[in-house]
Amino acid sequence: MPDPLEEYVEAEIGELLNLRFTAGSGNALGDGDLKPRARDIHADIQFGVECKRRTTTKAHTVPWSEYQKAKKQVEKGGNTLLFVTQNAARHRMVHMDFADFKQLLLILMER
Repeated sequence: MPDPLEEYVEAEIGELLNLRFTAGSGNALGDGDLKPRARDIHADIQFGVECKRRTTTKAHTVPWSEYQKAKKQVEKGGNTLLFVTQNAARHRMVHMDFADFKQLLLILMER
């Protein structure tokens, strides 16, 4: 069962990015992921989403090892990582590799 952060992400961008919830390896800790429902060979980019809740009020830090682990798992499926954090104040942020962000901007500008 997804936790409220995964539910929020799925509700906000799930249909747009054709995402579905998947339990993930850390699901016992309430940590799930969102990945594409199906591989689209015609898509310029597809995203896999890693969601993490933080207990601090203001911080949105992502430890490098945690980001790299998620990136490796998501890229294994041929997807681009969107790492979403939520702090204790319920503010949400998206983290992504700058090269992936640039690729996304180029795709958007071409359209």
